[in-house]
Amino acid sequence: EREGVGAVYQRIISILGICRKYNLEFMHHKQTLGHNYLDENDWDDKWDNFFNLKKICKTIDDIDTSNFIHNKIHIMNTNHLNYLISNKDKYELNYFENPHEIIATDPNSFFSLIQRDLIEAYDETNINRPLIYKRKSVAIHIRVWNESDTASYDCFINGSISSYSLNESYYINLIKKIKKLYPDYDIHIFTQKSFHLKYPNLNNLNIHSDMNAFDTFHHLIKADVLVLGSSSFSYVAGIYNSNTVIYTGYFKKALNSWIDDNKL
Repeated sequence: EREGVGAVYQRIISILGICRKYNLEFMHHKQTLGHNYLDENDWDDKWDNFFNLKKICKTIDDIDTSNFIHNKIHIMNTNHLNYLISNKDKYELNYFENPHEIIATDPNSFFSLIQRDLIEAYDETNINRPLIYKRKSVAIHIRVWNESDTASYDCFINGSISSYSLNESYYINLIKKIKKLYPDYDIHIFTQKSFHLKYPNLNNLNIHSDMNAFDTFHHLIKADVLVLGSSSFSYVAGIYNSNTVIYTGYFKKALNSWIDDNKL
């Protein structure tokens, strides 16, 4: 099963942040993405244009790589990264496999270097994308199990073994806190069609379970307050949101500017 947009682009911008910090050349190329639930044509191209990373970095098509050594080292940890840094003047193409161990040391030190550039590149191609918000708004992203998930993912998110399980009672309490903190804001929940949670005594909630992934991401990053869900899609949206971001305990470390939900 191919990874979805969130997982793939979290990896991409993580690698970009690492390269920016250590003055390494990053070359982007279009990725093959999963979770194309509606079987949209040109799914990979649409996301590549959506994020517009070619504005801020070279692509593999921009240079002649015939003289490069295509290094088979897969960069996964700080030891591999040290090799890259010490050999960065050589004509080599090195391949990142999993940058998260490196990023986890201090995500803010990497993402803060590219956050503004990411947002500017994104806004260039999405400036006319419409928003449904009528006034100040809180966006809550709720990631639920869907047909592309495995049984292990369901256990991982909803089972008792998870220390960051986001269940119904969690969201009821969270929304009550949000209503007190932002009494004049509209609250929008962005989720999926298999969303079945009920919220007694919580009025004026706008629930969007059928919005396409592009518009969902756009609404998450343009919200005045974004409450992250337990997904890479949420995490990436948090990096792109320049307003208030509330972190809900997803296992990737929070940025310094994000607010811990336990401190609301």
